[in-house]
Amino acid sequence: AISPQGTRLVWWVVVTPAGTQQWRYVYNRGDRWQGPICTNLSETRGGLSYIYVRFVNENRVALSGQLWVGAFPDGSAQATLTHFRLGDPIQGYHTLKSPDEKGFPKSGSDLWVNQESATVHAVVEGFGNDLCDNKVHYYTFNLREPWRELTPLQSFQGYFRARFTQLEKGDLFLVLGGATGSSRIDVLHMTKNRITDP
Repeated sequence: AISPQGTRLVWWVVVTPAGTQQWRYVYNRGDRWQGPICTNLSETRGGLSYIYVRFVNENRVALSGQLWVGAFPDGSAQATLTHFRLGDPIQGYHTLKSPDEKGFPKSGSDLWVNQESATVHAVVEGFGNDLCDNKVHYYTFNLREPWRELTPLQSFQGYFRARFTQLEKGDLFLVLGGATGSSRIDVLHMTKNRITDP
């Protein structure tokens, strides 16, 4: 990932000789690579992957991804949201709940950060019986808040993926794909003067 000012961020997961997992990252502000910075992953909450990040600023990163909860191959994929300061490991996670059959969503999809209010807007992929039954859930959290349980503010039935895009810090769009299992694309549009946090 590359920040608006050119900071580069690279991450990966390793399995240690002891069999535990670590999520590691390095970053470069333009002079040299720093790190790796290591976050130890729990034996029952590992495999941090399918990651999407947004730079809140040049020092803090919001992250959406997928953890594997339980001992592989048993257990299940579970979406997660977190944030961290460059140079520090991940300190905690928000716990995501959803109306899906499993009670939680499956994987991260995208993030958008309202820098004025330090609020992160996230869309994550839910569970469905098939592609036509899939759904996307929408969450928000403030970077100043403690780690807590989050429930979706809205769920979009019949969509497989979602992405945020913004035009030159102006109008904001949420692009939803895969409605009813087709190649259809739906776009939600929010003009700049109507962008608010829930």
